Amino acid sequence: MSDSFPLRPDENWYRDLVDRFGAAVPAVEHLQFRRGLQPVVFDLFTQLADLGVLPHIDIMSIETRWAGFAVIDARYKPELVGVARDAADFALGCARERLIEACEHCGRYGAIVAGDRFLCAPCKASWSCS
Repeated sequence: MSDSFPLRPDENWYRDLVDRFGAAVPAVEHLQFRRGLQPVVFDLFTQLADLGVLPHIDIMSIETRWAGFAVIDARYKPELVGVARDAADFALGCARERLIEACEHCGRYGAIVAGDRFLCAPCKASWSCS
């Protein structure tokens, strides 16, 4: 049985992300999160671009490893200093918090750990581990 909520982004969504943010987007193999979290990742790239700091950050990967645990591997270039660095820290921290608090299936606020997933009550009711 195939997983209707795979641990990778949707191909069309990924292409749109790359079209918008170019080389700042890591290879799809380095984005390992369920599709309900795609809006959080898109918002992160948008915020970093709006702040003008995206060209100064190498985002190596974004992963949710298990329910309530996310890693954003972002490496700052030496020129990212001062207020710009503080803004990047804040944006990345907020995105990480959103990744661990959102339902992995729909993106709404999560409430229940089900196996390796963090879900909202409606998604938990409609989803089965089997």
